[in-house]
Amino acid sequence: MAELNSQITALLSLGADAMDNTFDVIITLPTAVSEAITKNTKLSEANNLKDEAAVENMFALRCSGFEPPKFTLRTYEVRYKTIGLKKPASRIEGERVFKIQFRLDSYYSVYRALVAWRSYVMQPATGFAGNLVDTAKTGSVTVVALDSPVMQAQGGGYVSTGLTSGKYATSEKYPESEGIRWVFKNVWLIDVEDPKYKTGSGETMSVTATFGFGEFLDPQYYDQSQLSSTYSILPK
Repeated sequence: MAELNSQITALLSLGADAMDNTFDVIITLPTAVSEAITKNTKLSEANNLKDEAAVENMFALRCSGFEPPKFTLRTYEVRYKTIGLKKPASRIEGERVFKIQFRLDSYYSVYRALVAWRSYVMQPATGFAGNLVDTAKTGSVTVVALDSPVMQAQGGGYVSTGLTSGKYATSEKYPESEGIRWVFKNVWLIDVEDPKYKTGSGETMSVTATFGFGEFLDPQYYDQSQLSSTYSILPK
């Protein structure tokens, strides 16, 4: 029994595992898009914008999934007699595109906002397609994978740092220490799927939005910039 207990203790002491559903996605619309939505009464009501001063609009999405863009280091082969070695070729390869699948709310608020954003690049009904983009028409997307377990606050209930609900105010931002994150800047909307309808189902609807981006910051950047040594993040 003592041996069994020691094995259970060893398992418990290893700590919690990361879960693939504990992440948040926050989209900040471009300034031009936010202003256009604010001036449009119907879109403004759908997006809960109360006044024209609220031009910065941030959405916390109910996402089905997110996969970070993949970048790899190109290598080249060096041979000497019978031995070969792959060495780094000083070139990073990968497509600066990512996709987000999210659920539609009953007012189509996020979908409407994204379609308004897309209109600065493409309007299928009119045949317009513009070449991108000034900074007023690019936004940002932040993805945070929470690394904070649910804890009981002293004198209070259970809380988990970083968990979100609904819409962000301008002042609401993640502290740098909470979770690992990807921050995409100079983001433009390449495409957003249109909803698909059918009878006899009554299921929730999800669509996929495809984004391109200029700059981005990844977990490696945040770990190295916030800590004196990358190795300090390893379990003790």
